[in-house]
Amino acid sequence: MDASQNALNDQSQSVENTSGAFIEIGQSIQEMNSLILGMKDMTTQLNINKEHIIDFIQSASTTTEETAAGSQEVLASVENQIKMSQQVTDNIGLLTENIKELNVMVDRFKV
Repeated sequence: MDASQNALNDQSQSVENTSGAFIEIGQSIQEMNSLILGMKDMTTQLNINKEHIIDFIQSASTTTEETAAGSQEVLASVENQIKMSQQVTDNIGLLTENIKELNVMVDRFKV
């Protein structure tokens, strides 16, 4: 009877130990579940931030392309103005030569 009581006590202690281990496992699973949910929320936020960054980069790229196109237009305009200025300079040179020739002709008729 003592042996049966001791065996029963040992089994009862084993059941309590096993029950305690399952409780600890359950608590660990709950903690892991909380961590996983936290990681899920962080991942969702990272995806949202990633989309914002992609939108910003696309917007910046579009702005850069528009700026480059505008710069090319300005460059073409400046080049055109330089050509026109060169033509004006050339014409002034021709006019100056014509004025000199006219002055020479007029000087011939002076008495």
